Amino acid sequence: MGLALSILNDRLGADNWYMTESAMSDYDKVVIRDVVGNALKAYFQTDKIDDAKPKFDKVVRLWHQTTTISRPTKSNVPAISWTSTQEQAARFACSRTTVDRKTPP
Repeated sequence: MGLALSILNDRLGADNWYMTESAMSDYDKVVIRDVVGNALKAYFQTDKIDDAKPKFDKVVRLWHQTTTISRPTKSNVPAISWTSTQEQAARFACSRTTVDRKTPP
């Protein structure tokens, strides 16, 4: 993952096409934000993207350019509507997995 981020950082080079507002569609921004953001977080094992700036400054700048758009909502996804039996089963299953109920190793 570090190699991929390094290659991306090198390929971005001095070119700053991604700094213009119309360079990317909203879809591009969402995909880049999620993929690049998750890669940086996983590689550096932190939620602070700016911690990667010293090593991957161009990648971090690209990521910052994608944060101007909010994630689109999925309007075609129906709301969750469980029956009371399904809700009881879910609550029971979740209550059995709480930390205080697990047996110590």
